[in-house]
Amino acid sequence: MYQEIYDIRNDIFSLLPSILFLFIFFGIRVAIKRHYKNAKLGLVTTVFVVITTTLFIYQAWEYIILSELVKENRCSIVEGVVYNFNPKSFWGKRPESFYVDSVYFEYNDGNLGNGYNKIQGLGGKIREGQYVRICYQDGVILKLEFK
Repeated sequence: MYQEIYDIRNDIFSLLPSILFLFIFFGIRVAIKRHYKNAKLGLVTTVFVVITTTLFIYQAWEYIILSELVKENRCSIVEGVVYNFNPKSFWGKRPESFYVDSVYFEYNDGNLGNGYNKIQGLGGKIREGQYVRICYQDGVILKLEFK
């Protein structure tokens, strides 16, 4: 019997950082335009708006694709014991990493991307010697279950 710990389909909040950046830069652009009626909005604000919009669209598209992989069971699955677990310290620069059945995984709590990225120092559940089943795509953990 497996206990579901993480499923990307339930993680719509992973889009929150890019949505916040999008609103912040649109807000800055609107505020500058309102405050300075004749202001020409600079290249910098335009570039930031384009970058954040592109980031949001990319991340939302990736979220949809990865969620569909899990829904249709088209992701790779590995099952076994976690070994060579290297937790990330709260302020550490290296990512948290581990192996399951010779498949390497790494993630960082600072990533804006989709997938499981909760480090042990911030309440992550993965531990050395734990028996897990992981649905993944290109090293990104899409579904995590514990036995």
